[in-house]
Amino acid sequence: MVPKLQTKTKEEFVGELVETQRRLGKLEEADRSNQQVVASLTESAKLFRTIADNAVDAIISGDNEGKITYWNKAAEAIFGYDKNEIINQPIEKLIPQMYRQAHKKGLRRVVKTGKTKIVGKTVELAGLRRDGTEFPLELSLSMAPTREGPVFTVVARDISERHEAAKALKESEERYRNTLDNMLEGCQIIGFDWQYLYLNAAAEKHNHRPNEELLGKKYMDMWAGIESTEVFVIIRRCMEERIAHQMESEFIFPDGKKGWFELSIQPVPEGIFILSVDITERKQ
Repeated sequence: MVPKLQTKTKEEFVGELVETQRRLGKLEEADRSNQQVVASLTESAKLFRTIADNAVDAIISGDNEGKITYWNKAAEAIFGYDKNEIINQPIEKLIPQMYRQAHKKGLRRVVKTGKTKIVGKTVELAGLRRDGTEFPLELSLSMAPTREGPVFTVVARDISERHEAAKALKESEERYRNTLDNMLEGCQIIGFDWQYLYLNAAAEKHNHRPNEELLGKKYMDMWAGIESTEVFVIIRRCMEERIAHQMESEFIFPDGKKGWFELSIQPVPEGIFILSVDITERKQ
């Protein structure tokens, strides 16, 4: 038995043709849209690479196995590795030996749990150059999930100069403090809140009381009635108006003893600096 062929009316055939054309039009529109998206993403990637390649900070990306996948020019300058020799190398090459095991352990934990303590934060760590020298780094870490696992991007800055400047400043401060500590004149620094910030050994003798009793305490609280004296008026003027003054002043101690001092009162960034010379014998 021969099956009966279905026949379609002209209207039905035209309707199906229109519907097919409509679907093809949608497919073509979707394809154009996809091409635009791809073109846009490609353009964004090119823009990112141009910006990253010329950034002053090192920008380094790595995969979930810890292999380096991106390396900009600043990274070359900071670490000493050419891009062609470092891509696909383990990032441990940039980490001092003593920290490598901790890094590997941390990477495995992050890949497994997706949690990390330093993403989104700026931290200071030690880096390792190609020539084997260690140096201080300031870096921030970002992480992005992918189907293959998380990828990581580090933005790093060599802060060797900052550390050297801080070290030089500390050494300078130590020399300055050592000089003050060993001066024969009394040296006192009082802060803007009127608290004692520094006293040397000579000041302890001039004050007739241990420096430990004064440090961190307010000047007015430690000398009863001082606010009604001429010397306090001068000290307050120096503190508020930043006017230096030199004077001779008699001081009566809590135990009733008296002493004469030549005072040089100077404004300093911390507050005021008082240099005292005991002239009691000269005044007698």
